[in-house]
Amino acid sequence: MKEEFVNVVKGEIKDIDTCSDEVFADKALGDGVLILPQDYLVVSPCDGEVISVFPTKHAISILSDSGVEILIHIGIDTVELEGKGFEQLVQEHTKVTKFEPLMKVDYDLIRNEGFDPATLMIFTSKKDIKKKNLNKMTDQYIPVVSTF
Repeated sequence: MKEEFVNVVKGEIKDIDTCSDEVFADKALGDGVLILPQDYLVVSPCDGEVISVFPTKHAISILSDSGVEILIHIGIDTVELEGKGFEQLVQEHTKVTKFEPLMKVDYDLIRNEGFDPATLMIFTSKKDIKKKNLNKMTDQYIPVVSTF
């Protein structure tokens, strides 16, 4: 089933292989995109269910209604912030709709603490994805990945 996923935060859309963290850049957890954020709100890329929120709030897993799992990873090494700068807006095991706010993020704090704010959308359950709108700066939510 074809499904389109929007960027989870407004900003510049990049290929995941440009990530400063080799684990993500090498696609060890899956293929995807990263966004250099220009906003504070992280939203759901699709209709689905929140299957997990990491205790330090830097990572959220969503299962789309069509069965695609997406890991949203907010910043690089931000687990070290232990939740500082993250305001969780949804609970685990709740249904969400595309564009629904998931997290408010203080990206300025992340930058000021010396962390890379890149926010990743990793498709952990899909091998074949088509990326769209790479290297585009956007102040909207637009399709960035399609699955088949």
